[in-house]
Amino acid sequence: MPATGNHSLVHGLLSIALGLVYAAAVLSLVQLVPVVGGGLAVAVSTLAVAALLRPLWRRTQDAVNRRFGALR
Repeated sequence: MPATGNHSLVHGLLSIALGLVYAAAVLSLVQLVPVVGGGLAVAVSTLAVAALLRPLWRRTQDAVNRRFGALR
């Protein structure tokens, strides 16, 4: 697979995964802490997704490289 296709696949998978994590975190935190409100839920969820970005990117990149035999 060409490098551009590899990067597109990794970025697409990462966007979907992080989007789902973000949505689930916001919805869960709003339900768990209704007194504080949505602002705190959004802030905490944003920080959680930011913390997950690099490790999840690395794992996704490695999985795509293994699957398609791409070299870096």
